[in-house]
Amino acid sequence: MAGCGGGGGDVAPTTTTTVPPLKTIVTSDAPTPAVTEQAFIDTLNSYGLDTSDRAAAIKLASSICGGLGRGLQQSDVLGPMVDQGYTLAEATDFMNTSIVSYCPEQA
Repeated sequence: MAGCGGGGGDVAPTTTTTVPPLKTIVTSDAPTPAVTEQAFIDTLNSYGLDTSDRAAAIKLASSICGGLGRGLQQSDVLGPMVDQGYTLAEATDFMNTSIVSYCPEQA
């Protein structure tokens, strides 16, 4: 019964290979702020809205989100934007882009 591994020294010693622990890569579905900002600006540009002053556009988006977060209705946001010279369509595009980009919980 030599081939049955029932003893004897003719069985090769078993070696144990230690596998180092795998590093866990933490990923997030959320884009970086720079990616969000660029997507926001690109979307506004696709609607034909002027974004030559990026900081002002982002500040307005923040203001929109802040107002909605305080309980303003979307119609409350649109009125002042139209008063500032946006058409209703432009104001709606800007507001919706702001919501999607910076405060999707307000959608």
